[in-house]
Amino acid sequence: MSDQYNYTKDSASDATERSKQYGQEKTGQAQGVAQSAQQKSAEAARVTQEKAAEASRAAREKASQATGTTKEKASQATGTTKEKASQATETTKGVGQSAAEKASQAAQAAKEKAQQGKEGTGSILQQAGEKVKGGTQTAMEALKHPLGGSDQGDQGDQGRDRNQ
Repeated sequence: MSDQYNYTKDSASDATERSKQYGQEKTGQAQGVAQSAQQKSAEAARVTQEKAAEASRAAREKASQATGTTKEKASQATGTTKEKASQATETTKGVGQSAAEKASQAAQAAKEKAQQGKEGTGSILQQAGEKVKGGTQTAMEALKHPLGGSDQGDQGDQGRDRNQ
């Protein structure tokens, strides 16, 4: 029994040793796989960080370009607006000067027409006055000579007018 016992004992010892080696081998393989997975995970994290940093850098650059473009366009629009406002001001000044000149010309023409009207009115009044004077003289003559009398009274009046 001792042989069989030793044989069984040796056999169990060999089986234990093989199981132990097999377990160590599989544990080593598992550790290698885990280590490889860690390395791959670390590599993936590093690549992800680099890509995120690159995307962030590109986004900042595009935002900066957009801001610069927007500022440039705003500056151009401001310049254009100022230029158009200046042109409008100049046009308004020109229109104002033209209107002032036309108003001055119209006032001068009105003044000339008023002067002509005044002269015309004076002439008409003078003519009317002469007609009235002529009519008055005729009436005076009619009163002096009611029945077609002599011319002596006329000469006497005329002589008196001369003496006076």
